[in-house]
Amino acid sequence: MLDLVLNEKDYNKKAALLESNKFMKWVKSLEENFLLKNIVIHKIDMFGDKVGFVYAEANLTDKQGRRVPSKAFIRGDSVSIFLVLKDSTTNEKFAVLTYQPRVPVGKYIYESPAGMIDEGNFKFKAIEELKEEVSSDIKLDPEQLVFLERGYTSPGGTDEEIVIYSYELELPTSEINKLNNKETGLEGENITLTIVPVDSVLDYTVSMTTRLAAYAYNAKNMLAEMNKLFSK
Repeated sequence: MLDLVLNEKDYNKKAALLESNKFMKWVKSLEENFLLKNIVIHKIDMFGDKVGFVYAEANLTDKQGRRVPSKAFIRGDSVSIFLVLKDSTTNEKFAVLTYQPRVPVGKYIYESPAGMIDEGNFKFKAIEELKEEVSSDIKLDPEQLVFLERGYTSPGGTDEEIVIYSYELELPTSEINKLNNKETGLEGENITLTIVPVDSVLDYTVSMTTRLAAYAYNAKNMLAEMNKLFSK
């Protein structure tokens, strides 16, 4: 049985914590790979009636009995979408970047549309984020998402695993221009869209997720072109 230690302030959130997919996924992984004694919950941030963030410390050792660093910030998985707009007239390709405040790094940064996954699958959340952060008017097909990469963002501090997709959408020049400098997102997110040439993404972003997406997208396209060339 899982031994949880909660402070008095968060004790009434225990039931929600035990029903949280992200938290229980983390616990399961700990139990499979370490000798777990108990988990001390320092703080729980709720998003409505669901667990958002958990600040925890696991009392455990490795299977040889040696203590290991045990503090963790549990936030769950997320998805990022490298959205590429192809101009239907010129065939030029542009990437859609969000410009928004990121308080943990103390600045505004450019990055690809992204979001946390509380429930549901990665593709469903990817489409949801594109509609939320880019436009609810554009027609999107989850099956057109192209997988690029998957991995942990900062495993020394957080459990977050991110899946990165690309999505290509052909639009008229006028529609692409309408998206540039458009204010989007939920209340308080303060997101402004920036449309940049695909080849210029690395000049704009310091987000490693977005930089990895750009590298992976370009590499996948280069490989496709090489295959076409050698198949002739």
